[in-house]
Amino acid sequence: MTVHLSPDDLRVLDDGPRVQDLRLAEALGFERPRAVRQLIERNIKELEDYGVICATVAQNPEGNLPHGVAKSEEVWDTASQTHPDTDEPAKRGRGRPGREYWLNEEQALLLSMFARTDNAAAVRRMLIGAFMEWRRQHRRESIRPPEAERILLPPPSVDTPFHLQPPLPSSLRELEEDPVPSDTMVKLAKIRTAERLFGRRAAARIWQEVGFTVYPEAEHAFRRTRLDEGRACLAWLLGQEAGESYPLVRGMVELAEENGEGAMEARRHLIRLGLKFFSGGLFISNSHPWLMRVFGDTEWDAGRHAEALRRLPGARPERTYIGDQQQRGTLVPLSLIDEPQVP
Repeated sequence: MTVHLSPDDLRVLDDGPRVQDLRLAEALGFERPRAVRQLIERNIKELEDYGVICATVAQNPEGNLPHGVAKSEEVWDTASQTHPDTDEPAKRGRGRPGREYWLNEEQALLLSMFARTDNAAAVRRMLIGAFMEWRRQHRRESIRPPEAERILLPPPSVDTPFHLQPPLPSSLRELEEDPVPSDTMVKLAKIRTAERLFGRRAAARIWQEVGFTVYPEAEHAFRRTRLDEGRACLAWLLGQEAGESYPLVRGMVELAEENGEGAMEARRHLIRLGLKFFSGGLFISNSHPWLMRVFGDTEWDAGRHAEALRRLPGARPERTYIGDQQQRGTLVPLSLIDEPQVP
């Protein structure tokens, strides 16, 4: 029986959405779902590279719980099996206490790669969709209701691929300069929100959905050459946030290239993202969890970013070690990263 994953399967722990290990095992088709916990423990070190693994003790007699933990209280530590406050070993009664793991998106994707079940690829797609939809729902909850006020578009960004996408028709500015009906203002607010959250391409799509006119020049912008496709894919990657308190990926590559202060830390952090810096190029993995999430809602999902990147001049397929695993990917010359991303 096919098991579908949705945002309803996610639970907020440690300020972020997570999926339960047994639910993931059920989707992957494990004959013994609890075997997933053995898989987690065997790969605990690599999984912890993507954050703390949250564990909860559930539905156990109070005598079997770790010292100082009340019944059904959550335990926040990694797989160390120790009490978080006293560092005392978890007490065990008859058998093993019921302990379940909750994985964040990167950890769940990585575990589905370790599982190697027949439907692992389909589960990865469902995971990406579930987490992305969860984020969209929570963004919508935080968006303020549109107000009847002027909505000004920012100038096109130079470090994202949105300038390669259909521009919003110039009539949008004309609508903003004059008083317009409230229903039109709601439509404009929807377009503006789509651009802020998902980029100009999404805004152009919403523009069509709400019934505004699409001009020929906007349609023509969709027609890109194979070289443009590669540049757009690379620009999308370079414009992503490399993590909290880190610059964009482009900035991380520049730090790694300068060989100055922070260069080694930049190179180590790039490896955590499935990227590896070389003196002549940047290696981009085909199937790293972080990259799968970055490209998950684009035309380059499911590993199609590799095909697009190899259309760039000088780019070629390569293999290299990221951590202790050999991975396939694409080596992109640094000269392409340094040049402007406009074709």
